[in-house]
Amino acid sequence: MFTIDRDLLLYKVKQANTTYDAICKELGINRATWYRHLREGSMTVAELHELIRILKLTTDDVIAIFLAPKVA
Repeated sequence: MFTIDRDLLLYKVKQANTTYDAICKELGINRATWYRHLREGSMTVAELHELIRILKLTTDDVIAIFLAPKVA
């Protein structure tokens, strides 16, 4: 499990000119699963790789989004 910076992820989704719905469709998951992944930080490695491809994320983006420090 990992902490996801949801604000930064949403920014990158908008920057890529796409939506969560479109991402869900490309990942082959439903919207409820997507939000559970975001809440729990429980994406599979395959889903992460696909998301990185879809959003064209850099290594720095990936670190900032998916290895965000936990805020109490």
